[in-house]
Amino acid sequence: MYICWGACKEGFKAGCRPVIGLDGCHLKSPYEGQLLSAVGLDANNMTWVIFYAQKGLVEAFEEVVPNCDHRFCARHLSTNFSLVFKGKILKDAMWKAAFATTVPKFRRAMKVLRTLDGEVDTANA
Repeated sequence: MYICWGACKEGFKAGCRPVIGLDGCHLKSPYEGQLLSAVGLDANNMTWVIFYAQKGLVEAFEEVVPNCDHRFCARHLSTNFSLVFKGKILKDAMWKAAFATTVPKFRRAMKVLRTLDGEVDTANA
């Protein structure tokens, strides 16, 4: 049996909707980590999984779809943030940065957050 991957790739591009849904969850097993998935709709309106990944999703999209926007879920960021940084003042400052509607407002909010706790930038490194 011969499979022409080039034709499969071109058919995928022609029939796949331009919207891809991304989701992730934290693994609460002894191995920990994150499980990320991307799903799309095919030409028959059927949902199907494009891929799973543990890390490197942002880099993968930059390679496949250069200059695409990437968003993080603020609720999940807040939950993870609260595990490391305690206190309502820090949490409120994080949410102010999350709700910033312009880059200058975001930078100002992050500057305030850094003055409250200088370890904020290294929390997810």
